Amino acid sequence: MRLILTTAIIIAVVFHGFNIFAGSPLVRLNKLASEFKQSLPDYWVGEGSVEFFLPEDCIEIIEKVGNCQGNNPASPYGIVKVPFATGEFQTSFESNTFVYRMRPDEAIVLIGFTPPKAEYFSFRSYLLYRDFQNLNQRNIDSIGRFLIFASLGDSLNHKLIKTGGGDDPFSQPMILISTASRQMDGRLRLKLEKLLNRFDLPTDIINTDVIPEQLPLHLGYEGDKDSFSLYMRVAFFDDEQAGREYIDNSGLIALRIVPNGEAVSDPLPIPELRNRVSGVDENPLLPDLDKLVSMVKGKFETESGKSSVYNLHEMNFEGYDCIENSNPCLGGNRDAISNISIPILLPDENSFLMIAGINHAKTAPLTYTTMSVMNAKKIFGIEAIHNTKLEGSVGFYMPEFVPSVAKQDELYIYKIARNCEEGNPYCLEIQEGELGIGKGETIMFIERNYLNCDTIVGPGPGEAIPPKLITFR
Repeated sequence: MRLILTTAIIIAVVFHGFNIFAGSPLVRLNKLASEFKQSLPDYWVGEGSVEFFLPEDCIEIIEKVGNCQGNNPASPYGIVKVPFATGEFQTSFESNTFVYRMRPDEAIVLIGFTPPKAEYFSFRSYLLYRDFQNLNQRNIDSIGRFLIFASLGDSLNHKLIKTGGGDDPFSQPMILISTASRQMDGRLRLKLEKLLNRFDLPTDIINTDVIPEQLPLHLGYEGDKDSFSLYMRVAFFDDEQAGREYIDNSGLIALRIVPNGEAVSDPLPIPELRNRVSGVDENPLLPDLDKLVSMVKGKFETESGKSSVYNLHEMNFEGYDCIENSNPCLGGNRDAISNISIPILLPDENSFLMIAGINHAKTAPLTYTTMSVMNAKKIFGIEAIHNTKLEGSVGFYMPEFVPSVAKQDELYIYKIARNCEEGNPYCLEIQEGELGIGKGETIMFIERNYLNCDTIVGPGPGEAIPPKLITFR
């Protein structure tokens, strides 16, 4: 019997190498990363990490730069931090940075596992800063850097990423190569595929995040070259504890890989962008929405005095357009289309506002919709209201409302106040303090509509009709 078992083990080792002893996929992937790093003697390799940015981290950012760049409170941001490369213009005394310049032939490689099950996750590189002298469409005689914060193409989201997990992209092994270089992408893929075979891991887990040099981008390490960042987004974990553990320790390894010698340009082609037009038409619901707004005004004016109505406006910044026209893109991505309000003051305990709108997750196959509540002065997202929290709100506030076209859950009403009535599930109570909005500070709203599951990109222009704000004060 012992001889038979020994023979079986020998056969397994002959056919499968040492993988039978290699442990879990996590152990094998970590060993792969270590051997991959050692297989690059002709390159400078620096190791970094992925650190997650949460709403409470905004306090430190606000102290440093005065605002939090319109963070989405529903979506923790994983920020890739890598060492400065030799010869790179250095803007920080820290050893690792999330803002870096890039040679046309270098790469940043992420190795690890995707998040546990959530409604959404994605990876995408951004053009962050551009030197004033390199701006298009502007006649600027100035010295300094301009914050463009523009997406460099479609996001590699949970519907598109290759993980080897088939229809399940969560908690799966993945590798991401972020580079502008065709040659670098090809060389690294060959090395990684050999290692994946050796460690008995699927070879179809390698993804490329293209840095589209030919837009054009200004690549290089000099001080006047463009600066970049690589971000990960994740929203609404199924298991909050598992999500928190991933955020605290994702295990993602970041390697910055730079060839020795002079930089060589061999640009990857600019990827074709996905078509955002899905054919969704919410216009037939507008008469019902207007009727609902009128009824809300009539009811609460009687109780609370004068009202005013404000429209939110579509914010559909395309990264390539922002780069071409030298406009700020505010960190938007192609997986979402947003509607934004003007700043509004709720000056006292008796002031409140009602949001009336269309629940876009009911009219289109969207992954999710949120209404983010922002401190306008600090551009700081403090809370996000998920589309599921809107369901039933019309019946709660306006049981007498009878829509002509819309189904009742396709519309919503939500209250924002400094004091919510006890037992009201459709009211968000605004807090003061560092993570809130003081009585002398203005409030702003951003509705974010994420990922049409048919087109696998964000809704098209005009497909998510903006809600209306009705203030009572």
